[in-house]
Amino acid sequence: MSARIDAVFEGGVFRPLEPVNIPDGEYVAITISEPLTTPPSVIDATERQRLLQELVREMKQHPLSEDAQRLSREQLHERR
Repeated sequence: MSARIDAVFEGGVFRPLEPVNIPDGEYVAITISEPLTTPPSVIDATERQRLLQELVREMKQHPLSEDAQRLSREQLHERR
C-alpha cells in the first residue's frame, strides 16, 4: 500500500491530520518533505510582536461578511 498522509510532528511523534486505516504496530516508511509554511524572516521578538498587532488591527478593520464561506481545517490545508 502506498498513500500520501499529511501529518504534524508533535512531541516527538507524527500525528496524521486525517484518520488512517493502518493497524496499530504496523511498520511504515515515512518520507519527510519541506513544510508548506515559510519560517518568519523577522527574528526580533519586539518587531514580530508589532507586526502581529498590526495584522490583528487590519483584520478587525476588514472582518469577514456573515455570508462568507467557512472552511474546515482540512479544506484550508488541502493541496490543489
